[in-house]
Amino acid sequence: MQTFFLLRWLCVFFCETYENKKSQFYAFNSAVCHRTSITITTQTTMSSELQHENHLIQLRAKLNERKIKLWEVPYMQVEGDEQRHSNGEEMLRLAEQFGAELGIATELCLRTLTALQRNALDKLQSKDEFQRTGLATVRVRAPTQTGSNREFDLKVQVTETGSQLCELIGQRLSLDARKIKLVCSGKIINGVRTLQEQKVSNGATVMALVMACSEEEAKRECSTYDRVHKIRSDAEMLINENDSSNFLSIEDQSGNAIFLPKNEKQALLMGLTLYEKGKAAMKADSCEEALLLLLEADHDFRNCNSQLLNVVDNYALLNLDIVWCYLRLKNLNQLPDAEERLKVCELKFQQSYGKNMARVAAIRGEQSNEKILLVRLHLLKAVLYFHQNKREDARTMFRVVETELLKLRIDDDCLSRLMECGYGMKECRIALRACSNDVEAAIEFIHSQRETRRVNERRSERER
Repeated sequence: MQTFFLLRWLCVFFCETYENKKSQFYAFNSAVCHRTSITITTQTTMSSELQHENHLIQLRAKLNERKIKLWEVPYMQVEGDEQRHSNGEEMLRLAEQFGAELGIATELCLRTLTALQRNALDKLQSKDEFQRTGLATVRVRAPTQTGSNREFDLKVQVTETGSQLCELIGQRLSLDARKIKLVCSGKIINGVRTLQEQKVSNGATVMALVMACSEEEAKRECSTYDRVHKIRSDAEMLINENDSSNFLSIEDQSGNAIFLPKNEKQALLMGLTLYEKGKAAMKADSCEEALLLLLEADHDFRNCNSQLLNVVDNYALLNLDIVWCYLRLKNLNQLPDAEERLKVCELKFQQSYGKNMARVAAIRGEQSNEKILLVRLHLLKAVLYFHQNKREDARTMFRVVETELLKLRIDDDCLSRLMECGYGMKECRIALRACSNDVEAAIEFIHSQRETRRVNERRSERER
């Protein structure tokens, strides 16, 4: 049986020890799942923003199901000069019909249908303009730390570069264009290449990663871009200068050294470096910076041709965290990319852990800390199903998540008893979750893990 790997790298000035980082990661996940559990079981009302999005999802589904085109007759009236006007009577009739079927007030239903109709007309006009003049209309979404999104349309030639688009967005937002990073379809837009080369065309939605404009936040905003690039340049220098020494190493989760060709090692180390920094930004609740770092890491992982990526879970976790950032930034326009990344994540988990966690169970026992990663995957799939209007699938997946969370819950009394024996909280939580809250088994688990790490680290030192 092929052993699955969780790569780690040891690097002075950049990362703490693997045990610390892994424990923090699991503690972070535990906290996230704890909050999620509360949300699932107690929240009964929707925010107005979520309610509006819910109405949009349901009404779009109804329109698609019945092949209704709001921009055509009878919902539009076309006069002699081909000027189109909304047919109020037909729109009201449709709102009453859909409102009764979906349990939405007629007034709200009419308002939402009118907005959808207006949006469809705008798209038709921009499509016609693009065909006549080559001028594309791009929708820009700028997430803020307050949780809202600034949205606006921009006209741009697809032959212009990513930097020129940044300039236009910077002017609109009154920001330095050099401090803006753009994301489209799950990729960072390159400033040198043209939009056409990067498949940014008419109707595309671009996410501009900026922050709210208070004085303090503006200072942070101006430093985000520089900080991300400083991390990359420093990491490149560190990796290139110290590749042949013991300063850098790659090991599996048991401490066994992994040897790779130089180019692959550099690509992998760069991806892991940026990923660790991205996770640190997530923990600090800086989702804009985290997304930039994670997408940069994604670029480096894609440049690594090693077959090792097929049996490690690092790339799966990266995709999971990118989708998590999309959710935190409320960027629903990235749903197609999120869906693809969750598919990649699920496939990589199966390759790394085995079907139904069989490989993990064989190596580490039935209850393992990797299961919490499946909770996050299932939670994000449930949210994705909701926004795709797959309501039954979403309900089923939310129930799965709730059941999984209950199984992973750590008993407070058991945690206190174990900590009284002198073990750290993070180590105790990992052990209790792995041993189903059995204190005696958890003590054995802790000592077994410590001994395994010591033996493998000594062997790795000899091999290096």
